Amino acid sequence: MTAWRLFRWAGLAGVISGLLAIGTDFLFWVSFRDQPTRVSAASGSWSLLLFISFVAAFLGLLALFGLYARQVRESGGFGLMAFLVAAIGLVLNMGFLWSGLFLVPALTEAAPDFLDATDSGPQGGVAVGFISTAVVFALGWTLIAIVTLRTRLFPAAPAWLLIAGAVFSLVAAIAGFPFGATLFGLALAWLGWLLWRDNLDGNHLAEA
Repeated sequence: MTAWRLFRWAGLAGVISGLLAIGTDFLFWVSFRDQPTRVSAASGSWSLLLFISFVAAFLGLLALFGLYARQVRESGGFGLMAFLVAAIGLVLNMGFLWSGLFLVPALTEAAPDFLDATDSGPQGGVAVGFISTAVVFALGWTLIAIVTLRTRLFPAAPAWLLIAGAVFSLVAAIAGFPFGATLFGLALAWLGWLLWRDNLDGNHLAEA
């Protein structure tokens, strides 16, 4: 498979990942905003939305590979560091989603009091894991956005939107705000579309 085809598939993965992130963000809020976790997690909708979110995160990892590969020559060591941090953040997030998909529903019967306690915010080791995942995720994608601004192979606007989305996802995760993934999903879909539609010389990317 040529590099051109790899970039286009990675771009398509980014578009789908971003749109799925936006959609699940909205559906989670509509479906579960007034329910305790032990009630929400017992529903089929919870499992479906967590599965879709997991798929979105996996596709986001593929998009990340494509975005880094497209800029690898221009980004140097800083680009590699940004890629690794962002990849670690995505893998941690996938672990978080896996727990929500398989572990949390089991706790609705085994430990409902524990789930009730987490509704006011994670405690102890769970809080450490949750916050560290959110921090690494936000930091990694902020670094990717900075790489994108420095290489100038993509327009500046989606890169700045990616920074805003990464920062807001962190604030939303810690403060419990809704729609934490919406801005990030929009930026990822935008960058994915640019990666998908353009050729390898990057001229159209810089001028878009």
